[in-house]
Amino acid sequence: MKEKKELKKNIAGSSNGRTAPSGGVYLGSSPSPAANEFMKLISLNTWGGRIHEPLVQFLQTHQADTDFFCFQEVDDNPPEPLRDNADARQNLFSELKTILSEHVGYFAPQIPGSGIATFVRKTINVASSNFSIVLSTEEMTEKFIPRILQHISIQQPVLSIYNFHGVPKSEKLDTPERNLQTDRILEILSHDTNPKILVGDFNLRPNTDNVHAFERNMRNLVIERGFRTTRSRLYNQLATQPFADYSFVSPDISVKDFQVLTDEISDHLPLFTEFQ
Repeated sequence: MKEKKELKKNIAGSSNGRTAPSGGVYLGSSPSPAANEFMKLISLNTWGGRIHEPLVQFLQTHQADTDFFCFQEVDDNPPEPLRDNADARQNLFSELKTILSEHVGYFAPQIPGSGIATFVRKTINVASSNFSIVLSTEEMTEKFIPRILQHISIQQPVLSIYNFHGVPKSEKLDTPERNLQTDRILEILSHDTNPKILVGDFNLRPNTDNVHAFERNMRNLVIERGFRTTRSRLYNQLATQPFADYSFVSPDISVKDFQVLTDEISDHLPLFTEFQ
């Protein structure tokens, strides 16, 4: 199916003529998508659930019509809170499971109790769920927690969803550890023949060699659709580092709609993809 011609812009950037999901839900989609139906995915760095009530309201609004949620910065009762995450919600994964009651949650720990998570609508057949260590703590200059790539394989329709949270800081520029991180992700993806969606907080500027490396094999929807930022006004470096999050899709994915939503539920903005 050909994509619609871009007709309309919102304050975060551009869209293709559909009204932004912010403030409402799309109607008419099947709760159990067939191979020829479009599905919907939202990716969000939750910022540890700090903006809790708006986040809950957002998820309650969109859960009925969203097939996949990919979250970064999710705690699941860690033994010790991370130094930079002490004010995050320590049981956020459990709270998400309660809110997203029509989805199954898959938690991927970077360290015990802290990591990333993907939620899949219960009517969708998940073939497998796993994660790979992309960078160990010892391989990172500032000794951050390990970087992992979560992989959810869908059986019908055949689809691979990858969720990722990249190395932070260093002005979001190219570094040797980010080069290694990207090489390893691309190596993992190269062995997967399924249609693929790779989303998350990559902590990268769009003009970096690392982002360009992903663009050689996948479409960068954030840049392709002309959005100006993926960060909310709650981010204290918005003026100098407006990008961090991306949605990359393989060429065999048909994109009906992509938007950077304007809901301020984190210091990141949610990425919405409708695809087939």
